[in-house]
Amino acid sequence: MPDASPSGRFFRRCRDVRYRVVGGQAVIIVQDAGEAIVLNEVGTRVLELIDRKMSSRQIIDDLCEHFEVDIEQATNDLESYLAELLEAGVVEVIDPAG
Repeated sequence: MPDASPSGRFFRRCRDVRYRVVGGQAVIIVQDAGEAIVLNEVGTRVLELIDRKMSSRQIIDDLCEHFEVDIEQATNDLESYLAELLEAGVVEVIDPAG
C-alpha cells in the first residue's frame, strides 16, 4: 500500500494526456477534454519525473537539487501543483505495487 502522506505518493499521467517539450516547456494535450496546457520549465521537469515513476518525495529531492529551492518550499509548491494537475485530469494517484 502506498504511503498516504503527500511526499510518499506516486502519480502517473492519465491515459488521454499527451505532451511534447518545446524549448524547455511542455505543451500538454488532454484529449478527452480538448484542452491544451503549457508548463514552464519546473512543471515540465515534474511531469518528466512522474513519467519516470518517481514518488513525490523523490521529485521534491530532485527539484531541490536542480532548482536551488529549499525542501519546505519545494514540498509546498509540489503539493499545490500536483493538486492542480489532478483537478485538470492530467495525472492520477497510483499504487506503485499494483
